[in-house]
Amino acid sequence: MSSATKVAKELEKDTGRKVSAETVCRTLRKTGLGAIEKPKKPLLSAKNIRKRLSWCMAHKDWTIDDWKRVIWSDETKINRFNSDGRTWA
Repeated sequence: MSSATKVAKELEKDTGRKVSAETVCRTLRKTGLGAIEKPKKPLLSAKNIRKRLSWCMAHKDWTIDDWKRVIWSDETKINRFNSDGRTWA
């Protein structure tokens, strides 16, 4: 699933023809496709809340030196200003 802007850019890259995002939207609507809202779901389940609390309690007495030995990695996508609420399907 992708945004109309991304589809327009891909079309231009693949065909060499410039297509606007609005043309992509209009064409998708003509063929019966439209934007849908992704279902909202809780960010954390009760099980995950318990696991996080347990982890916090286990690490609450760590020193700064303990934390300096941690290698942090994160694969979370964060949208600061715009949401991904609508997706073409």
